Amino acid sequence: MRCSHCGAENREGAAICSTCTMPLTAYEASLGPSAETRKKAERLSNRPAAVPVMGALQFLAVVRMLWLVAENLSDTQIPSQHLTNYMGAALGSVMAIIIAVVWLAVAVVFGTLVYGTFTQRRWAWPLGIVFLILMVIAAPNPLIGGGFLGFIKLIAGIAMGGIWIAPSTKDWFGWLTHTS
Repeated sequence: MRCSHCGAENREGAAICSTCTMPLTAYEASLGPSAETRKKAERLSNRPAAVPVMGALQFLAVVRMLWLVAENLSDTQIPSQHLTNYMGAALGSVMAIIIAVVWLAVAVVFGTLVYGTFTQRRWAWPLGIVFLILMVIAAPNPLIGGGFLGFIKLIAGIAMGGIWIAPSTKDWFGWLTHTS
């Protein structure tokens, strides 16, 4: 029996080619992925542009959280010149550590979200929406003195939300079912 792929001669009744390991029988060929599965794999292999942008935004949030941890730990009170505010210094240090631990926990959560976004985890898509909502809420209000950076964060969050809910992004994370 001759292999249709490489042309090698094989023994009669062989299921696969001894040279190139391609299927020689109709049964063996039917065990591979279906045309529908191959089509879906091709569609999902193309990462939407929204994914790296969202991952970068999430990474910047992680960096900001770590910055806040360092800022809180370095901003501890020092007893006064007359050594009269020991209690204030002690409580200030404890509070700085508590706040730093909270920011560190938030950084870990956002870091996990960055991982999920880049590795196509199904749970990362809805959490990306939550992230964008938090980004828009946390952006300082430009109408009451939030400044230009707050306005940029607000616009970026809204624009990214529109891109994030696009069918191609939802499909890449497995939230759409295609029958075609």
